[in-house]
Amino acid sequence: MKDYWTQAYKEFFYLGLFGVFLDIVVFTAWITDSELKRTIISETGDVSIFIWLVLPISTIVWLTLGLAFKKRKVWTIKFGYTLIGILLLSSLYPFPSFITLIYLYFLWVIRRAQTRPTVLDPSVKVNKSVLSKILGKVGFVLLALVILLFIGSYSPESEPLKLSQTLTSQIADESNKSLPLVLDSDLTFVSIVGIEGGLIYEFKFSTKQEDELYLGEKKERIASDSIEIKNTFCSSNSPDIEFLRDAEALLTFRYYDIVDNYIDEYVIDFSQCE
Repeated sequence: MKDYWTQAYKEFFYLGLFGVFLDIVVFTAWITDSELKRTIISETGDVSIFIWLVLPISTIVWLTLGLAFKKRKVWTIKFGYTLIGILLLSSLYPFPSFITLIYLYFLWVIRRAQTRPTVLDPSVKVNKSVLSKILGKVGFVLLALVILLFIGSYSPESEPLKLSQTLTSQIADESNKSLPLVLDSDLTFVSIVGIEGGLIYEFKFSTKQEDELYLGEKKERIASDSIEIKNTFCSSNSPDIEFLRDAEALLTFRYYDIVDNYIDEYVIDFSQCE
């Protein structure tokens, strides 16, 4: 007779061990500033809560549930039902997804342990069916990969990526390596500043603001340039610009005179691109 409590222990404990592996991978990527870190940031924006709270706690919960099945704690079944039930309900919003099937499988694991007799003799060998092996050994791996790749339920009408200041600052720092850039005898592209949800492009004229006539001339040039720049950013196939466009970033173009007196600015809102 199969010991379904031991099988449940293995399912949840192996999931917890895979969570430990994910903790190590993500933490290592974070402290080494690797490409994986930038990928995670681009998918989730500010991921500090996920890395330092959600992922470790989830790992501890899965390990605890697995060990509870191994020790046959009286509260295990109720705790398992409650935990998986909450996760199952959360996976239904805004609609069911592949991860919903994973949670349904783990509910079945708990139900099987609750309703089937258990074998307490450790000398009894547990023989798993092929289906049980596939679901048990591969199912939790798929669950972990889904969590890592999608960080939540998938939506065909997914919301635009939210650019965190951490990410935009990284973009600005990389771009500033090639700045300042002299555009012509009157205007220099000075720097880029990363802000929450977008970037600020700073320009500087080579002369000092003296009177209203000067201010009017510069604003006229800025207005003329803005039309061409907006069309370029809205239609460009450049991967960098497409990334900003998909994230519906707000790009502010700000102008100063030679002594940093503010002159004018305009904003490109990708959500208004035709």
